[in-house]
Amino acid sequence: MGGPEKIKNTNGAGDGALSALLHDIAANNFHKDLVPQSSKHKTDYLAYSSFAQICKYSNRVSYEILAQNAPRLSKGLPEKEDSLEESYWDR
Repeated sequence: MGGPEKIKNTNGAGDGALSALLHDIAANNFHKDLVPQSSKHKTDYLAYSSFAQICKYSNRVSYEILAQNAPRLSKGLPEKEDSLEESYWDR
């Protein structure tokens, strides 16, 4: 989906993307313990979200790390966006 117009440093971008995946796996386990009868758990899945959504989330985390030129996020991601694609291209 593109990236910042000028990238000075890629440190932390891959780690951020991986942490997004691990966050979703942890969210799945947490939700399964909290609400075991949920329809989301009728079949065993590794992650909570769809693969496409995890990829978008990972891409967004990497993008934010690249945009700020630091290996850690200095601010949180928005809790809800209408569309991750729109947030990239609306700049």
